[in-house]
Amino acid sequence: MDSLNIKKEEMLDIRIRVLFLILGIVFLFLLRPLIAQQNYNRALSFLNIEKYNQALFHLKKCLIVSPHFLPAYERLGEIFEIKEEYEKAVSAYKKMIKIAPLDPQGYLDLGRFYIVRKRDYQKAIKWLYLSLAQDEKNWEAYRWIGVCYKKLGKKSLALHIYQKMKKVFPSDRRIDKLIEELK
Repeated sequence: MDSLNIKKEEMLDIRIRVLFLILGIVFLFLLRPLIAQQNYNRALSFLNIEKYNQALFHLKKCLIVSPHFLPAYERLGEIFEIKEEYEKAVSAYKKMIKIAPLDPQGYLDLGRFYIVRKRDYQKAIKWLYLSLAQDEKNWEAYRWIGVCYKKLGKKSLALHIYQKMKKVFPSDRRIDKLIEELK
């Protein structure tokens, strides 16, 4: 009889442990977005004080917990650009596009990258038009496309883009200045 009671107690002990294990897993699963956001916020703090390795550490932790957290990929690209690890930056931006192909931000980041870091205006234009395809009211994409055409010496195309931009944003006075600069 004693051995039967011991087995019942052992079974109860095992059931309680399994229950707590399952509750712990469920609890962690539910907290994943909060843990990801917390790591992302820490990364931003380190990025702001130019401690890039610590920022990378927290961004990678964020992505382990939540692999589809797009702002983390954007910050990764930004840090890799600063560290002049351009292939890694492009990879981070392309990962954004792979995860969310309808989000214009990844295309915009790649376009900006090719303008600022590589001075490859043709490639930048390609990515910026893809950004516009996702969001026709993407002010930054229009602006950067105009900059690219201007840098390539195609002022008439830049003017055309700014005029198109004016139709989309009729009350924006900044566009008037851009148009005036080209005339």
